[in-house]
Amino acid sequence: MILRVILALSIFQLISCYDETPPKKEKGKEEASDFVFQEAFVSGSDTGVVDLTNLTEAKISTLLCQEWNLKKIEGSSEESQVWTKDNERIFPGFVFFPDSIVVENPHDKKRIGTWTAVSSPEGAELQLTFSGGAKRILLLKNVTAKTLLMQEVQSGKEPKKWIMEATGKVLQNYKDNPFYPDHIQWMFRPKKKESDAELFSRVRAMVWFYGLYYRYNIKMNADVITYKGLPEVFVWYNRGIGLPEKGLIETSFVNCFYNKEQANKAYDFLRKLLVDYEYKWPKKQNVWLYATHDVLGQMVHKIDSLQRF
Repeated sequence: MILRVILALSIFQLISCYDETPPKKEKGKEEASDFVFQEAFVSGSDTGVVDLTNLTEAKISTLLCQEWNLKKIEGSSEESQVWTKDNERIFPGFVFFPDSIVVENPHDKKRIGTWTAVSSPEGAELQLTFSGGAKRILLLKNVTAKTLLMQEVQSGKEPKKWIMEATGKVLQNYKDNPFYPDHIQWMFRPKKKESDAELFSRVRAMVWFYGLYYRYNIKMNADVITYKGLPEVFVWYNRGIGLPEKGLIETSFVNCFYNKEQANKAYDFLRKLLVDYEYKWPKKQNVWLYATHDVLGQMVHKIDSLQRF
């Protein structure tokens, strides 16, 4: 099937398509299909998943190194942890990696830093350090494969409570996690205007990230995929990928570029990528996560063959 390219014609369409979540997988559906999942973004022998819940003896650092998100609003002790002063929702989270890198708030305003675990009179303590010298100190109260209870030390104040939850699963190669710093640099606005080559690489990294993101959700066996806190680039459909009309480009997309002019140039290339070229959707795969992952891989190959705008 040729890729359906759909341009959103109204704000209503844009929002409704962006918020769409995939249907729950029907039990046995994949088994009944002849479709075989093929890796499009990673290679090697370490492409599997480790289920931390199956480990009989696991170090705290092993359990810690995965993606953690706040357990709904009740996972916090202060309103400021989940709402800004402007009454905007915050989605706190952490992704800890074995090489001591941490990505704070992967589904919100991201920061990349380092983490160190040290002993303190109150137990294990996480010290997070970010660019510019910003620090956070988190006391680990309880860590299991799926639950993380922490208290954040605040000078002269009561500690903040954090109850985080995780899937209890990690990729065998942690550098294939879509939130590993190498894969999210394109989300940060550059400090100067970029050349065409740099802009081209940024757009490629954007498509590459979403391919890894779909792969990650497949590997985690996700029933629902969330886009909260991610730049609103594409409009996702069941067996279709679209773009909003140019006049409806989201600020979160524009903020990935030096200015609106460069964002428009990137948009024009993405539109060309979808309109001018054909992609084949897997015929024997009805689960949209798998099908979309496959097509995103084809898009990256097309970008690589073009090499420039």
